[in-house]
Amino acid sequence: MAVMLRTLHIPARVVNGFRSDEFNDVTGNYVVRAKNAHSWVEAYFPGYGWTTFDPTPGGDIGHRKVGTEHALSGCGAILLA
Repeated sequence: MAVMLRTLHIPARVVNGFRSDEFNDVTGNYVVRAKNAHSWVEAYFPGYGWTTFDPTPGGDIGHRKVGTEHALSGCGAILLA
């Protein structure tokens, strides 16, 4: 996905991190394990900044989601090309 965006001259990057929804009530912290490792794509849109695109099925745990309609508004020429 990042390569596809870059061929359209849209700045994009691959991000590596962790996603976990397991919370420890005793310590007040999230429990993060190696199995929680994850990668996703971010694209930069002027006026909106870096926007997360996670093509992983069920990939919405631990991420702030921005709808593509909102993130791409004003970029219709790029989408139609």
